[in-house]
Amino acid sequence: TPPLSLPSDREVAKQDGDDVQVDSPATKTGDLLDSLKKDGFVVLKGFVPRCCATSSRERLSLELKKVIESGESQRFAKINDRKFRHDLRLHMTDENKSILSTAFGRKHGQQNNNPQYRDVYEKIIGGDASLVEFGVITSHPGAEAQSIHSDVTYDSEARCVYTTFLALQDIDEKMGPTNIWSGTHQALFCEFYKPKMLGSYDPYYSKNKPTLMTLMAGDAVLMDTRVMHCGGANKSKQDRMLFHFSFETTEGENDPDGFTYNLMTELKGKYALKNFL
Repeated sequence: TPPLSLPSDREVAKQDGDDVQVDSPATKTGDLLDSLKKDGFVVLKGFVPRCCATSSRERLSLELKKVIESGESQRFAKINDRKFRHDLRLHMTDENKSILSTAFGRKHGQQNNNPQYRDVYEKIIGGDASLVEFGVITSHPGAEAQSIHSDVTYDSEARCVYTTFLALQDIDEKMGPTNIWSGTHQALFCEFYKPKMLGSYDPYYSKNKPTLMTLMAGDAVLMDTRVMHCGGANKSKQDRMLFHFSFETTEGENDPDGFTYNLMTELKGKYALKNFL
């Protein structure tokens, strides 16, 4: 089932072969929440203006290049199948903070063009949720598809982590968009099926096609980190860049098992979702 997302004036993506593409049916806050709970992810069309995404890409591309040239290895977080991939930890500069402020309508007192998005974050994550990841992932030309994985192991008693991937450019199939297997974050799959499966090579993943996050610049995906997903192979001639941030909820006795907390040291414990709403 394709994910629910808010309407856009851009062309609706079509189903191509066996892989499901992102579409754009109209929806409200309740529908977005239902989709996130059912599928483990939801697409947020026009999360930030296109100009904000593309200008951020130019700036972050230059920053990535400088960090690579300087050899500051501590700036890079661990990432699956890292050949031709970088996950750069970011500082909370005014420019980077502005991306979040723009998304949630906090910048210079502006009104949020999509108040449903703000509502979704407040209701599913909560204002006191801690910022636990903040960076930009780059998949360079030649990057192979990642192994299928979840970022967190399912535990009904653990706090949840939700990650947002913001497209900094238009993403088509050749660029290796993120693949997400709908519903694989739920208890039935994680506790009954998953323990019996053959890891990322299990036939389940070929029989049940993923949804490809073919997005436009400024679109985002809000994802439950327990859902099975992977970055695709980048067969294009350009970098695929995703600005990303993650928040950890306050409800739950146990720590999220498997989460890597890839955050600059000076940001740990400093920011909560309410700081950006």
